[in-house]
Amino acid sequence: MFRHRARFSLLLCLVLAILLTANQTRSGSEKGSERPVKETIKGEIVRNETHVEPVPVESSLAKNADDDDDGDDDDDDDAVPRHLPDDGDTKILTTPKSVVAPDADPSVKTILIWTSFDRAKMWWYGFRHEFGHEVFRRHNCTHTNCNLIYDRSKLNEADFLMFYHEDPPEWPKIRYTWQSYIHIIKERPGPWHRWLKDYEPRINITMNYRYDSDIRFFNNGFHKRRNPLRNPYTAKWSLSRKGKSVVGMISHCGADSKRDDYVAELSKHIDVDIYGSCGTMECPRGRDGTKQCMDRFQKQYKFYLSFENAFCKDYVTEKLYRTLSYELVPIVLGAANYSRDAPPHSVIDVRDFDSPKALAGYLKHLSRNEDEYNSYFAWKQWYVLFNDQDCYCTVCDALNEPAVANKKAGGYYDWWFSGCDNDVIDRMKEKGGWL
Repeated sequence: MFRHRARFSLLLCLVLAILLTANQTRSGSEKGSERPVKETIKGEIVRNETHVEPVPVESSLAKNADDDDDGDDDDDDDAVPRHLPDDGDTKILTTPKSVVAPDADPSVKTILIWTSFDRAKMWWYGFRHEFGHEVFRRHNCTHTNCNLIYDRSKLNEADFLMFYHEDPPEWPKIRYTWQSYIHIIKERPGPWHRWLKDYEPRINITMNYRYDSDIRFFNNGFHKRRNPLRNPYTAKWSLSRKGKSVVGMISHCGADSKRDDYVAELSKHIDVDIYGSCGTMECPRGRDGTKQCMDRFQKQYKFYLSFENAFCKDYVTEKLYRTLSYELVPIVLGAANYSRDAPPHSVIDVRDFDSPKALAGYLKHLSRNEDEYNSYFAWKQWYVLFNDQDCYCTVCDALNEPAVANKKAGGYYDWWFSGCDNDVIDRMKEKGGWL
């Protein structure tokens, strides 16, 4: 009896030992195959110590877009840029740059030109198809800690991405939270830019013609001569040889600025010739054709209509600076501050006159007084024009300003469009009585 009980106890111990071993093995197996912590918020963030899966744009990580009034000014490098739209195309990654680009120099600001464009367009936007870190030294920039690249495969190295399109850009498929987007545009706002309303939450830094943009971008301007001319500037084409009064080249009819209305009224009081689609006379097409006409104009005409197509804050184009390079007195219509944007006493601003009739009276006065007329060319002794801004230094200097480099996204659309007021001519009509 005792032997049977001993055998039963031994058998029971063996069974318990086998069960215990099996349970430990299963527990260890489950622990070894345990999935990383998974958090799902209308999308999925999958994390472990070495890998971060892409996170869709719309997630609770972006909630700081609407909770930004807490008075906390501390910068959060892992914060998702404000108001990123959920278009299903761009995924936001929170992986630090030190992980995705461990060899990158943290003191260097890497700028990736994302938009595809040709060499000619690079010149148009102020770059000379030169890339790398040393280019900023060659251009004698104040700040040289920038690196310009044009290789999309190096997206993970870029602190800043530049977009040049005036249409919705082709956005990258991923975006790191420490990256900022720069939008560059030369043209004034119009209906064709309505796409910005939806995509402005992506854009951190503005770069355009306005003086209050984050980075001011301009191709034309003037500065003092290093060595002024020894003698006052003497006009090559005397006033007495110019038999015609006013000329302009306009091919965009019905512009927002209502310049056509002003030209029509001005024509009632002084002779005005309009070349292009909006007039009755033609110039050869292309840059060479324009130059041929301008060469002829300065010999025949006294004044040139440098009329912008819109009244937008700080918006002034080559229409002005091209005219200034000839012996023609520009008559300007626009919302620029011409006392700042043009050489001293070099232009005639229509806003200084109550009506086109009053302007015509002043133009006739100048036409009879050669010294007064030639005084509009006196600036040429002291100043010189330029037409190719060096964007390398402009960009690098701006990105070394913390207020620019760390700017949050949002507000671009309303800021840009609010700068235009195309009812100026209508108010001039009411005030001057030429309705």
